[in-house]
Amino acid sequence: MWRKHVDSITAIPRPRPAPGTEHRSLRVPKVREYAEIKLEDGEVLTGYVFIDATMRIQDLLNGGEHFFPFVDDREEVHLINKAAVTRVRPFD
Repeated sequence: MWRKHVDSITAIPRPRPAPGTEHRSLRVPKVREYAEIKLEDGEVLTGYVFIDATMRIQDLLNGGEHFFPFVDDREEVHLINKAAVTRVRPFD
C-alpha cells in the first residue's frame, strides 16, 4: 500500500575514508533519540530519530528539510514527511 508520508528504504553503508583523511573537526556527531511519533492518519511509530549532538528533536522538526530518517523498533528505516507528524513524544 502506498503511503505518501512514510516510505521504507534500505540503508546502504557509506565507504569509510582512509585513516588520517577524515576531517572530524568539520563533523557534528549524531545521536539516536528514542521517540514515539504519531502521524496524521493515526499511525504511531516508536523508534529512533537521528539528530546532531547539539540539537533537540524539536530543532530537527523545525529545520528546513521536509523529511527526516526514522528507524522503527523492527530496525526498518523510514523517511518521514514532517508535514504528516502530529505528535512527537521523546523518551529520555
